[in-house]
Amino acid sequence: MPTHRETHYSLLFIFLGVIAAIGGLVAKTGLTAESIWFLVIGAIGFLINRVSSNAGLTQLFDVVVGAILGLAGLAGILLQFKVLHTASLPSSLVRTSGGTVQLAGLDIAFFQSLVYAYLGLTSIRHGFVPEKKR
Repeated sequence: MPTHRETHYSLLFIFLGVIAAIGGLVAKTGLTAESIWFLVIGAIGFLINRVSSNAGLTQLFDVVVGAILGLAGLAGILLQFKVLHTASLPSSLVRTSGGTVQLAGLDIAFFQSLVYAYLGLTSIRHGFVPEKKR
C-alpha cells in the first residue's frame, strides 16, 4: 500500500506535471514552467522515497519543496488581498504578462495560490512528521 507521501508526489507528477504538459503540447503552447516544476518535484519526490533509505534526505526535500510552494502560495494570496504588491517582490523572480503574475515560473493567480499553499503545507508536514517505511 502506498504511503501518503508517495501518493502526494505521484499525483503531483501525474496530474500537475504529465497531464498539464500533454495538454500544453496538444494545445501547441508547449511545456510551461509550471508543468516543469511539477514534473521535477513529483518525479524527484517519488524517486527519493523509493530509492533512498536516508530519512534525512526525504525530510529535507519535503521541507524545501514545501517552503517553495508555500511561499508562492502565500505571495499569491497576499497579492489578491492587496497586502503585497508585485513591486515589492524581487524583480528577478517576478514576471507579469497579459494580466498574469508568475513567481519563479509558478502562476500565482488566486486559485493556484491556494493550491500551492495547500501542497506546500502538505509537503512541510511530510518533512516534519515522516511516515514509517513498511
